[in-house]
Amino acid sequence: NDGDGGAIVQDSNINPADVADFRTMFGLPANPVNVILNGPDPGIQGPNSVTDDEIEADLDVQWAGAVAPGATIDLVVSQDSESIGMFGTDLSAIYIVDNNLAPVMSESFGSCEASIGPSAEALYVDLWQQASAQGITAIISAGDNGSAGCDPDPNKSNQDVANDGIAVNGIASTAFNVAMGGTDFQNSGSTQNQPGTTSTFWNTTNSTDG
Repeated sequence: NDGDGGAIVQDSNINPADVADFRTMFGLPANPVNVILNGPDPGIQGPNSVTDDEIEADLDVQWAGAVAPGATIDLVVSQDSESIGMFGTDLSAIYIVDNNLAPVMSESFGSCEASIGPSAEALYVDLWQQASAQGITAIISAGDNGSAGCDPDPNKSNQDVANDGIAVNGIASTAFNVAMGGTDFQNSGSTQNQPGTTSTFWNTTNSTDG
């Protein structure tokens, strides 16, 4: 346990130059991401790939590095496994916990709790409980659609309304993890929210990364 960094769960590799460019753009010190391949390299999962998760991998490592500029960021990348029927993201999370890789672990993926079933939910309960016992803080996304995570319909005008019932991200619904969310702000000029409220949430005197 290195005590001064964080581990990111992923199923896509990244181009390290993208991280370097991001850090230069925002005036951050050079601090390369440590990519750890857990098994075969799934490669960069860009548009039209199996998972299309490169953008998520870039987002996760870049902003983790912006929040903690001096931290060691470990990006753990695993390929989906057909032989054992597990997602690469689950394999990466297991690797991080089993190897006690970092004091903080971040996973920005979600899945409707009602659809993953009790056996999958038990996996996350056991895994995050193990992480907690080892002193690892498991931070999991609350989900892009929040309480509407089980019924986003591309034809609905508002993706954030739980038309089919309130739900949660099953990966983040245990007693042993932190479910992180609350970033859906009322942006100025929005057609679905009252305009002119940006100043409530953003301070224009903040730095570009703060």
